[in-house]
Amino acid sequence: MANKSYEHALALYNELFSKSGHKSGHQGKFVGSITEAFRAISVSQSYYTPLFRTLKELGCIEVLVAAHGGGRRKSEVLLHFPPDPDEFAEMWRLTKRKASAIMEQQQRIDIIERRLPDIDIATWIASTELRLEVIEQQLREVQRLGT
Repeated sequence: MANKSYEHALALYNELFSKSGHKSGHQGKFVGSITEAFRAISVSQSYYTPLFRTLKELGCIEVLVAAHGGGRRKSEVLLHFPPDPDEFAEMWRLTKRKASAIMEQQQRIDIIERRLPDIDIATWIASTELRLEVIEQQLREVQRLGT
């Protein structure tokens, strides 16, 4: 799948470049809707984030302004160079592995939250840390006094 993903990434880079107004070289500055660029190359929405993230991590693009939510604000992206097929394949593999690890962690969190439905875990951790700090402070005071 990395081959097809590379083709999508290259097509995205070329689409952004064609909208940048630059006619020569590979560098430019895209100002507009990233979503519209993805739509123009007919890529499934599930690929938007991993493709864009991989291009950023390779240094092919640099996001100056990220516009979210379809408002009137436009994204601004510096275009440095098109992706190299071999570097892209390696980074794509790592990106997919990271995404898989994140999904696994989210599944674990979901299981914990189902098992503890009435507990706000962040609040519980914070209060536990506070109680622990009080106990540690009391222990230091006892040790200092030698009692």
